[in-house]
Parts: sequence; structure tokens; C-alpha cells
Amino acid sequence: MDKMVELTSFLNNVDAHLAKTKLEAHGIRSYLVDEYSGTHYNAAVGGIKLSVHVSDVEQALKVLEIEVDEDVECPICDSYNTTEIPYTKWGKLINAIIIGVLVPTNNRKFRCHNCKYVWKGK
Repeated sequence: MDKMVELTSFLNNVDAHLAKTKLEAHGIRSYLVDEYSGTHYNAAVGGIKLSVHVSDVEQALKVLEIEVDEDVECPICDSYNTTEIPYTKWGKLINAIIIGVLVPTNNRKFRCHNCKYVWKGK
């Protein structure tokens, strides 16, 4: 059996389940990690993580239309096998409700698929 890798993460259950369903419709088995962490704690635990088998990563990235960012180098292992973690509209809306103002976010986050390191980009 293949090793599981984290493909991407989501701040809400709806987006996570939509992505999981889309993968399963294409025959790609996937799993949600920290799915039941609760809405208020999702950001604290790194969101709801969508994991797939290593052998399915390339196909899953295509199905979910996640582009591997060849220009962003991992600061830990120097790999270019990185993707930007999408910040969903729901996340922006929740922040607006909590803060009271829709604040433009410039917090780009990236994930390295080799060492699994997550960092904030510029």
C-alpha cells in the first residue's frame, strides 16, 4: 500500500468535502484529516487536510486544478515541488465576520510536497 501525503488543506468542511467528492468521482481514493476539529479550531490545526496516496498525487493535482509552483523553492529542503495553499472565499468571509471588516489578505502560504513544510510566502 502506498504512503499517504497531504495534498492541500481547507478551512471549512464544505470545500474539503467537495474536493474529496471530486477526487472520488475520478477514481482517486482520498482521506480527510482533522475533519472533526470544529470550525473554530480549523485554522489552529492547519485546516482540514486532504490526503491521497503518493501514486495518485499527480492525477489529483490535475483533477483539483492545483498547479505545482515551479518558481517557489522550499526553504527547508530546497525542492521546487511546492504548491500554494488556496485561501478560500469562506475563510475571507469568516475573518470579515470575526473582525467586522473585509480586510484584503496578502498571506500566501505554500506547502512542500517533499518535506511537508508549510510556510508563509511573499
